[in-house]
Amino acid sequence: ASCQRCGPESETINHITFECQPALKYWALSATPSSPNLFSSLYVNLDFLFRQVLSNNVPQNLAMFPCLLWFIWEARNGKL
Repeated sequence: ASCQRCGPESETINHITFECQPALKYWALSATPSSPNLFSSLYVNLDFLFRQVLSNNVPQNLAMFPCLLWFIWEARNGKL
């Protein structure tokens, strides 16, 4: 099944939440460090985000990434 938001890409959870063009825009506007090479797999991405939050060297609003994931998922569902 192709992505309903950006077209030809396969619609995986990782794609929807980290790689899809609308998701990339949301991540770029957030306090979360991101780059095209950062988002490789769902488990690697979540591990990275949790490790960043657990370290004390990040902004507090980085801990809001679960809300961003929820927003991205809801935006995808709204599109459908």
